[in-house]
Amino acid sequence: MMIFFMILKIIGIVLCVILGIIAVVLFVPVCYELDADIDQKEFKARVHWLGRLVRFEFRWKEKAYAVLKILWFVIDFTDPEAVASRKAKKEAKARKKQLKQQKKEAKERKKQVRQNEKEKQQEAADREARAQQREEFRRQQGEAVESENRAEDSDSSGETEEITERTDKVVKKSNEKVSAEQEDIRSENVNAEEKQSVLDKLKSAHGKATSIKDKVKSGIAVIQFLREQQLIPAVWVKLKVFLLHIRPRVLQGHLKFGLSNPADTGQVLGGIAMVPFLYQTELQLEPDFEAEDNYIQGQVYSRGHMCCIHLVILIIRLLRDKKIRSVIHTIRENK
Repeated sequence: MMIFFMILKIIGIVLCVILGIIAVVLFVPVCYELDADIDQKEFKARVHWLGRLVRFEFRWKEKAYAVLKILWFVIDFTDPEAVASRKAKKEAKARKKQLKQQKKEAKERKKQVRQNEKEKQQEAADREARAQQREEFRRQQGEAVESENRAEDSDSSGETEEITERTDKVVKKSNEKVSAEQEDIRSENVNAEEKQSVLDKLKSAHGKATSIKDKVKSGIAVIQFLREQQLIPAVWVKLKVFLLHIRPRVLQGHLKFGLSNPADTGQVLGGIAMVPFLYQTELQLEPDFEAEDNYIQGQVYSRGHMCCIHLVILIIRLLRDKKIRSVIHTIRENK
């Protein structure tokens, strides 16, 4: 009994640890901070989590500086030596992957050669078996003719028919055996061809996805598809709640902007006016309707936080929508 309670205690501790980790990931907020001085062309962005145990910092002034710190580990994305080291590791990994792919292709080629040799051997064996069948049939037919000549009474015809039936049965069984073996060989070839076709499709899809231009075109096609299916309103209603949760809690500064066309300046100002929470911030916007060129000036400081649970709720709400599920089902069927 003590052992049973000990096992239950260990299971309970493990479950509590797992639930604690999930709760930390979902409910501990990720804090972000943005400080931009457009006049001096200086930008700063900081993100930290778990009381700065995990933090990321990005700065831009004449050149970029990006650092990720996890506890006492530091990853510098802009240090030339670190970038060169990561690039060398990536190239080595790519070479290993390419070598592995070449070995796999060589193995497939050897397998195909063995399969072809096996088919040739099987065809030769089939030809030899058919030749033996024909020879056996001729021999049995000759024996039947000799027995018919030796027969002197009327029962000789019945015996000849019986011999012929036995001969037909033997030939039929051998033909069925040969056809079954040929059918097995054909099924193996079909399976091999199907596997090879699947691999070819995956390779072609990977090759298409590597092009940046193709990715941009696919993104535009997705937006057009969402418009055709009338999904943008349904997605926007749910996305608006998510944006409300992750909105900046502090937003202050002064921005002056203008476009060469006053109508465009008015449209941009109208779009900004559709964001309600901007009215409750200290951000001052000054449109310039007399500008001859496009420009933006000023400083902005923003600070806020977000929780992963809001992202999980957004995904669940999107998946519960019937239109979105039907579109996902259609995409899977087309694939």
